[in-house]
Amino acid sequence: MTEHGNNMIFISHSSKDLKKVRMIRNYLEENDYDPILLHLGCMDSDAYATMSDGELLDTALFRLIRQEIEARHLFLYCDSAAAQQSRFVQLERTLVDEQKEKAVLRIDMGLDNDVICARINRFLTCNTIFLHYCSEDRAFAEGLRNALNQHDDIYLWDPRNHNVLNSSDRSAYVIEKGLMATKEIGCWYLPVLSADILKKYGTVIEQRLQEKNLRIVPLLKMPAEEALTALPSFKAYRNYSIDCRDEISAEELTAAILERIRKHDKYTASRSE
Repeated sequence: MTEHGNNMIFISHSSKDLKKVRMIRNYLEENDYDPILLHLGCMDSDAYATMSDGELLDTALFRLIRQEIEARHLFLYCDSAAAQQSRFVQLERTLVDEQKEKAVLRIDMGLDNDVICARINRFLTCNTIFLHYCSEDRAFAEGLRNALNQHDDIYLWDPRNHNVLNSSDRSAYVIEKGLMATKEIGCWYLPVLSADILKKYGTVIEQRLQEKNLRIVPLLKMPAEEALTALPSFKAYRNYSIDCRDEISAEELTAAILERIRKHDKYTASRSE
């Protein structure tokens, strides 16, 4: 079972990369995961080639593909020139993007096999983190992101199908997907709590704090009392927050976050008793 809570994986790939894709499938199955990859000759038929994207998505074939994607929380995109040119692969990515809770890993098919397997293993077994911040705190967040990326047991969840987190307040849709991931696939939620973010997302953050089974490490860029006034439900997680107002290096902050993560499961269990 993965850190994400589900070992069922959908693999999107071009048939031209089939040899390396089979290696990925074998690696996953040897490690007790349940991957699915489709290699269907009918996809090359002239009947599909003449359809619009809308018509293609409404076929029985793509309704089946949609159901298989919906049944899995994890999605591996095997990226290559052939995949980028494949209409079917790009439509599969569209179907995944419609479902905000999917955890997505892009795999560069040009890498060596051992590197690919190492990256997949990291994605499947590490602690997944969604870092929620607004543009005013971007410099702080980027320094933290770089420090977190140095740890093999950390995966920064990216709602835009890349392997590097870069989410800010530029898109409410991105934030919505990130918050959904904290609920559906168990991402750790690291909100950078400041006056700026509360103006824009205070309501949605408070709603998320009220839900059960939240895995959170609040990062305070404001006094805790002010955060509590704006977010009444913050009280339950105050002891796991980290005060970031004083000078603290990204490396020291990362160490403190990892300490909170190790303690959090025990705290959550005690709350549910």
